[in-house]
Amino acid sequence: MTILIATHNLSKNYSEASSIINTLLKCLPDVVFLSEFNYKEHKKTIYNRLIDEGYELYLPCEYKQTLTSSCLLAIKNKNTLVTNFEQTKRPKITLSSRYITGKLELVSGDTLHLFFCYAPQLIFKDPKLKKARLEHKRNMIGDMKDFCEEKRGLHVMIAGDFNTDLQDGLDDVHRRDFNDIYEMMIDTEPNKDSTYYKKRLDYALVSSNLKNSHTILLSTPSDHKALVTRIIMS
Repeated sequence: MTILIATHNLSKNYSEASSIINTLLKCLPDVVFLSEFNYKEHKKTIYNRLIDEGYELYLPCEYKQTLTSSCLLAIKNKNTLVTNFEQTKRPKITLSSRYITGKLELVSGDTLHLFFCYAPQLIFKDPKLKKARLEHKRNMIGDMKDFCEEKRGLHVMIAGDFNTDLQDGLDDVHRRDFNDIYEMMIDTEPNKDSTYYKKRLDYALVSSNLKNSHTILLSTPSDHKALVTRIIMS
């Protein structure tokens, strides 16, 4: 069986939020993961729209509606391939508003283990803020690596905006950890094209038992490309 998963960084282009979600929904995804989600700004255009379209919504385990840069998971709950989603909490992630993990149970009896996240940027003038964000990023990518190792032999998908381009080198532990993850997993986007201007920051990686899965990049009014991945269970 196959399941269609769309992942996208919305950016802060709030005036185009309706257009962005319209573009994604035309693909008829079974699952949608959105990063840089802002509840106040996106409540009507995205949050309520997804509910109206028959999606069940999940926010991070530790979430406050005042957050301006979080994430949202939407799973189709009518005429769907999904029977259940069990959300889980990861032990090492300190930026708890920027990830959603769990087990997606399918009508085929298969289980897909998901790790979706929005890793922090490190472009800050304030050295204290940059140091704090770097520690958050190390924890998140490090826990992602642990997740991949824990789930060896299972069906796994790792996706989102990792704010990491492998072309930038391996000068920090979070880059080395991400390189290890990349080597463990299968890159579903064969062309390895840029997703944010000239950078490749957004990924959809799967375990080797999902190697026939594939991703296409989709342009929206966001400054990031959306990733639409067809997961082929085997």
